[in-house]
Amino acid sequence: MDFTFQIDKTLSDKILNHQSTSSVIPHVTRYNLQSTIFYKINLSSNNLRGNTMLQYLPFLLAKYQDNILCRCGGTMEFKCLLLKLIEIKPTWEQMQLLLSSITKATMRNKCWKYLYVLLVVYLRIQYHFITAEISEQHTDLVRWFEDGYSRYNKFKSVKFDLDVSDKSLQLDNADTVTIYHIDELIDWLLTQRNIWGIPLGNSTWIKEVDEII
Repeated sequence: MDFTFQIDKTLSDKILNHQSTSSVIPHVTRYNLQSTIFYKINLSSNNLRGNTMLQYLPFLLAKYQDNILCRCGGTMEFKCLLLKLIEIKPTWEQMQLLLSSITKATMRNKCWKYLYVLLVVYLRIQYHFITAEISEQHTDLVRWFEDGYSRYNKFKSVKFDLDVSDKSLQLDNADTVTIYHIDELIDWLLTQRNIWGIPLGNSTWIKEVDEII
């Protein structure tokens, strides 16, 4: 009998909360995204020449400035970028710097607006387990999401309640794509259990944001 164990090559080697950072994304979704041409050409470790924000951020900004990624949720490119962000696990200082820079701007620039959406979705998915005992991260999360509720910039997105892994969906028609405001995104992230079919883990800090608001 062959007792060889299969290694899950879709998992990131970065660890958070005692598990791989990318385990918050279901295995089948990880495998499908990492198998795409977009991921292999642009986001694999060989092509990024590492797994750091210093290599990832310039590529990310360039893609948004080209208006290639100005639609959230359903596009394969958006999901690949979200997965790569999860795999890299930016340091908390990097997240503070990025969100501070973006929120100080007016977010009229499409690049900043869609980058903000990507970051807050990442934070909600990845840091659902944070509690008040981890004081610095807990305080920052509550403050960022409270601030997001006061932002009304419009952005184009696949509807939040659609499971974008469903290949039968036509993600380019009026029935699946709509215009949201950022405060609507924040409300969804605080009150729902999934977004675009990606699970949002149970959290205590989102209840505090909801109570404050």
